[in-house]
Amino acid sequence: MAKPAGAMTDFLNFYPDGCLAKADISISPRRPKLYNRDMKLKGDYRGIPYDFSIPTLRKFRSRWWNEDDPRVIVPKAFGLGFDINLYQLKHRYPRLFIMLAAGAAATVIVRLIGADDDEEES
Repeated sequence: MAKPAGAMTDFLNFYPDGCLAKADISISPRRPKLYNRDMKLKGDYRGIPYDFSIPTLRKFRSRWWNEDDPRVIVPKAFGLGFDINLYQLKHRYPRLFIMLAAGAAATVIVRLIGADDDEEES
């Protein structure tokens, strides 16, 4: 008897007489549709760019500190959305760059002080 058609038969084993034997939970040699080679890893969705290709340090640096790209707002190095080209921000809007750097430094300091306080209370 032939295997019944349908999605469930991809991972179910059948005896020759058609009875269900067991569920096989081993990894299939076929790729799931999510990881299909035809899936676009880069593009835009309704005007918002996405990039799900493997990120590298060179790629992050080219988005966050790029002298050659005149844009301040650039597509994300990994994920959905936008990043800020800090090089262009520093040279075009120096006050905004200083405020952003001071805010980031203050956040780090507060978190470090908060971590020390939590350790003393225990």
